[in-house]
Amino acid sequence: MKKIMLSIVGATLLLSSCGGGAQMTESQVNAMVDSIAAGRIEEANAKATADCEARMSTEVKVKADSILNGTK
Repeated sequence: MKKIMLSIVGATLLLSSCGGGAQMTESQVNAMVDSIAAGRIEEANAKATADCEARMSTEVKVKADSILNGTK
């Protein structure tokens, strides 16, 4: 996660220095990094939740079948 943040900050600083226009302050860079990181964290949480739900449905079925077969 630190590598991603550092690369985002580096890319942001590099691109802002190339423009020759308005320079970004440190607080603006931090706000941009926080925004990007929050978006990626949200995406990762959504993917993890979907993966967990998919695994749960298949694993619960296997366990339920095993319990039912054990009672026969």
